[in-house]
Amino acid sequence: NQAVSLEYDGQGGLQYADGTAAGSFKLAPVNLSELVDYSPIAIAMSFNGSPMTNRAFAWYTSYEVPQNAPANIMDSIVEVVPADQDFDSAKALRFTGKPEETKALNLKITNSTNGSFISHKVLADGLTPGTAYKYRVGSDGNWSAAGTFTTEGDNENSYEFLYMTDSQGSNSQDYTVWANTLKNGLEDFPNAKFLVMTGDQVDAGSLESQWLDYFGKPQDMLMNLPLMAAVGNHEGPYNDNYYYHFNYPNDSIKNPLPPGSVYSYDYGDAHIMVLNTMDIAWDDRQKESFRQELEWLKKEVAETDKKWKIVTFHKAIYSVGNHAKDSDILEMRKMLYPVFDELGIDVVLQGHDHTFMRSYQMYGDKPVADIDMDENGNPLNPGGTLYMINNSAATKFYDVMPNVDRYYAAKFEQPRIAIYSGIRMTENSITIDSYKSGEDNPFDTYTIVRNDGRPDPVEKLTAVKNDDGKTVLSWDKPKNVSAEDAVRGYRIYEADGKLGNWSVYIPAVDGQESYQYAVEGTDPGQVYKFAVTAVDKRDNSEASIVSQTPMAPTTPVVDDLNNTFGWTNVPGFAEPADYEYSVDAGASWQPAAANPQPVGDHDYAAGSVVVRVAADEAAGTAAGLTLASNKPFTVSSMEGTYTLTGDTKRTGDQIQVSVEVEKVAEYSGDAYVVFELLNGETPVLINAVPLKQTKSTISQYFNKTGSEYKVKVFVFNQFNSDLAKPERLAKPLVLQ
Repeated sequence: NQAVSLEYDGQGGLQYADGTAAGSFKLAPVNLSELVDYSPIAIAMSFNGSPMTNRAFAWYTSYEVPQNAPANIMDSIVEVVPADQDFDSAKALRFTGKPEETKALNLKITNSTNGSFISHKVLADGLTPGTAYKYRVGSDGNWSAAGTFTTEGDNENSYEFLYMTDSQGSNSQDYTVWANTLKNGLEDFPNAKFLVMTGDQVDAGSLESQWLDYFGKPQDMLMNLPLMAAVGNHEGPYNDNYYYHFNYPNDSIKNPLPPGSVYSYDYGDAHIMVLNTMDIAWDDRQKESFRQELEWLKKEVAETDKKWKIVTFHKAIYSVGNHAKDSDILEMRKMLYPVFDELGIDVVLQGHDHTFMRSYQMYGDKPVADIDMDENGNPLNPGGTLYMINNSAATKFYDVMPNVDRYYAAKFEQPRIAIYSGIRMTENSITIDSYKSGEDNPFDTYTIVRNDGRPDPVEKLTAVKNDDGKTVLSWDKPKNVSAEDAVRGYRIYEADGKLGNWSVYIPAVDGQESYQYAVEGTDPGQVYKFAVTAVDKRDNSEASIVSQTPMAPTTPVVDDLNNTFGWTNVPGFAEPADYEYSVDAGASWQPAAANPQPVGDHDYAAGSVVVRVAADEAAGTAAGLTLASNKPFTVSSMEGTYTLTGDTKRTGDQIQVSVEVEKVAEYSGDAYVVFELLNGETPVLINAVPLKQTKSTISQYFNKTGSEYKVKVFVFNQFNSDLAKPERLAKPLVLQ
């Protein structure tokens, strides 16, 4: 904001618009400019949901001078159109971000300056698989340049992607190197479907100057390349800038630190899981968050039907640089390698230690011995997991530490040159070609070949509740598809997510054919759908799914007088329509309409009338266990002796019930008209009037009003304290 004075001496040949010479003059201009570029910046495309139908977008716009910004600057819009169409085409699709995900932010640009930005996020969904699109982000009148993408096609199991790490830098030139590394990678792998980065994209995650360089230097390339980044220790856990810049799923765990840093995605026949390894030293929040991550990871593997399982994260547990002997790294190694062994992870892509290292196939923290090779010398169906760390994509390098026990390292070096890898997937192989940026040929190539298949599903899966209320799952071992790749265990999870990230692994026992597992911590009011898979060295079988069988109702109530059968509801099933009943001991079933349920005036032996929770195919609920009548029902043989008709009406604060009773059959015994007032199904009072004539009209008054009240009227042969069942002489009448 310096003052500027201009002086012209008339000797420079300046002319006015009419061509006459301009003489000398002085000028002291006042700076009134508030020029701000509000166009979209830091544009990141990613996967969020299926790559076959979805693309996610995040970007910033400046908000430095809000009063001068476009009126619609807070709009978050993405327009998508088939690649051969224009944005004014009738085929253009328009997607709008959620208002709560559009955030006005005041952030650090450098350590000494702040700036205002808007973080925008939009999810484009419902796209057509295998289709080329172009897109632009922004708002009406304020669009970005166009980018392109192609959705994943059906059965697209052969493809390639890029893997880089630690592009962090402290100045713009460092990010120019990162952009050049990406350029070289795309020249070698022009058909890369996405870019995996394993953290420390920037050196200071709270400084927007670095993020703007990270996206800005290679922005033209990133417009056409989905970016799938892990968070590094330099970016988290307590800075949310990473979250503002990327649009990843955020539904994995309760507190991922920062949001959106623990997620997964599928491409082809690979399931890729992204972990957050937090800061150098973990506080209690980070420890709890990472515990939840491991639960989530186990369930992710339990649920997937993909062949290849890849994990990406920042802090390498096997490396050869400055961090190789750090206490947090050694602790993480002890924590993670048994998990990866159990889960059958194929490849782990890492960062953090700024060297190049490719491990042996590791299992049990040891190199796997006696690996079979195919005809090209590639490992064939190897055990264990391959661990990689890919130096740096920019300029920050660590030396190989001489005092590290490198028992796990098959190849390592520090060329002090940026490195990138292209990973080529096929139906039966994964090949990792690693390049030193600027060189024509890879300096390291490693291929894993797998021609193994999935195991068969478990057999005879059932789920019942035991006396303790626990769900007990039972199943039989399937036959081994291959003796060399036998079933080694079983994975169990709840298929509807009602138990969160819970899953469990049950090791197989030699010679054991039948298995049981009692699930702890279930809610008696819930019905669960459990999935069980057989597991061989790498793969899950197709999941066998069984709904927990609902418990039987309790407390049978046989009312032979009224020909009804009642019960106490099963928790979670409160409506009569949730039940069905049978009068032939379960040979046939009818939907229940009431509780107690009328069953008709017939002879039914004890145990013949049963009730249960009805199956619900849409909800995946199996029919429940049955509750049987504990007493018989008998026919009232004299029910046709009298007829009953009547009505009810309100008279002030009373209910008046009037009935006509007429004897229509020969009968010489006692007879009583019995009135029973009920509040819903609860008896309130009962009264009886003896019958002395063949035909009578009788009225009764009750000091109650309200639609919940009703009156049942009976004719019985007795009304006294005798516990013997009275004989019903007429069909009951219900008045309401």
